[in-house]
Amino acid sequence: MILEHEGPLLLTRVTNHISEEISAQFRGTSAIQELVGYMQRKLDRGREAVKLFVFDTETGGLDPAAHSLLTIGGVAWDEGEIVGSIELKINEPEIIATPEALAVNKIDVTRLPYDGLRPLEAVRALEGFLASHWSEGPITLAGHNVQFDYGFLKRLYRLSHEQAYEVWSACSAAGEQPELRWATWQQRLDRRFSYRLLDTQTIALFLKLTGIAPQPGGTTKLERLCRYYGVENPEAHTALSDAKATAELLTKMILLVGDRNKGR
Repeated sequence: MILEHEGPLLLTRVTNHISEEISAQFRGTSAIQELVGYMQRKLDRGREAVKLFVFDTETGGLDPAAHSLLTIGGVAWDEGEIVGSIELKINEPEIIATPEALAVNKIDVTRLPYDGLRPLEAVRALEGFLASHWSEGPITLAGHNVQFDYGFLKRLYRLSHEQAYEVWSACSAAGEQPELRWATWQQRLDRRFSYRLLDTQTIALFLKLTGIAPQPGGTTKLERLCRYYGVENPEAHTALSDAKATAELLTKMILLVGDRNKGR
């Protein structure tokens, strides 16, 4: 496994110490040796696998209350390996984007009404992907400056809820009785995702403060960190490419700390 926590490592040392003490006092006692072996096997199986949804967004600006979500991309990260990916273009009812944002992400917003999914369809596609990789929730989200992206994920869920209500209202007005599985967008979001977020930008700052790794160029920007850790990002400022780069960056950071611990 890549992730090693201090708790299991401490327990390993305690178990080894017990094993030595028991062996010294009860040499040749097979029952005791079997007990120690059983404890060690339980310890080895006790470390839970960690699976994350590492994601990124490209947006029409900096404010999720005012600007549109244009694309969202993400990967299923399983113990350091990318085991699946998704990227969606979003066609909001009204696309609001600043020239400054579009100059960075180079997205042609005039194509979104043709290529993009409405928020309700986008959420269904996203949750279909998540269901194919996670049998149950809540799912832990990760990203680079992940609070920013999480704000726009919230926007997507809010807009999908508004669209669902419009569909329900139109069906009701037409005398139809559509099946209604009602929950607020916040309830739906909370059921799907953990409230804990993992941020590689914060990890980079932690590594600097502890002296484990420098802060290249005095910044925690994804581009600089990728260059320092040797992570390729051929299509920077596209949602899926940035998500893949963030996932690989996370893996490299974990390996760096793991190697350091092994050397002690």
